[in-house]
Amino acid sequence: MGGKNHQPCKHYLLNSTRLSRHLSLAYGHLEFGNAALEDILIIELSPDRDPQGAVESYQAIRRELAVSGTELGHAKLALAALRQQMDETGFADLPTLGKIDLSQIGQSLAESGMVNLAAWKQVHELMKAGGFYAMVARFDADIDELGALNRALQAKFAQLESPVTAGILTDIVEENRPESFKPEFAALYAKWTEMNGLFLASSLMSTELWYAFTSKGTLAPTAMQLRAA
Repeated sequence: MGGKNHQPCKHYLLNSTRLSRHLSLAYGHLEFGNAALEDILIIELSPDRDPQGAVESYQAIRRELAVSGTELGHAKLALAALRQQMDETGFADLPTLGKIDLSQIGQSLAESGMVNLAAWKQVHELMKAGGFYAMVARFDADIDELGALNRALQAKFAQLESPVTAGILTDIVEENRPESFKPEFAALYAKWTEMNGLFLASSLMSTELWYAFTSKGTLAPTAMQLRAA
């Protein structure tokens, strides 16, 4: 998430980027696990099945989900380090938080396809209520929820070695059997979608506050035109 690391102030950029990186790795390994799952389905649907390949892909799924969970743990530690640094250095939100029109900036960013407006509004409400500390608390809770959902999906796949070996994983999904991994996967993906949207919105808001504080313009085209007028 190099394009999504936060910049509430340059002094905190190192820890915030570490947080972003661990979240990127956690999400990336989930996608690698999903690709391995798709490999199994492709093998089952192919005329010439490769049972050993399916088993290897199954092992890859479990490995990738485990690594994703580990990276979530690292993200939680990075977030704690950021919060500790904020405490120790007497962090205060930039004065631009109460001065610039974040609603108008968010609208402009959304119209340009850079942010989800609903996510921006949610972040704005959190920032107005509790500043960046409120965002840190929200991210901490979200990481915990992602970890729990990840563990639930890992537990489901731990039960699927026999169906994979038998080549019936596709049947389980198509027939909506109790062993289906769909509910757990969907819940984890949905939470990641929410988290990624909020994280990007929060990152962009932090960036806009910093740019306004340092007189570096804005990423929002409409706001830029208004300031230039």
